[in-house]
Amino acid sequence: ICDFVCPTKETKQNFDPDITIWMNTIESGRYEDTNKMFEEPLEADYRITEMNDENHRIISEEILKNV
Repeated sequence: ICDFVCPTKETKQNFDPDITIWMNTIESGRYEDTNKMFEEPLEADYRITEMNDENHRIISEEILKNV
C-alpha cells in the first residue's frame, strides 16, 4: 500500500499499481506548487469524493469481492 499526495502521470506509470483508489475530497491544497502539478488520473478503480466513516468499509468489501 502506497499513498501519494499528488502523483504525476510518470510516477503512476512507474509505480504500476494493481488497484488505484483516487481520493479527491478538496478543491485545492494549501501548497500552490503542488496544486500546479496536480494531474487528475485518467483511470481509477475506486474514487472517493467525500470524507465519511463508510468509504474504507465499502471499498475494502468491493476489493475483496474481486480478489
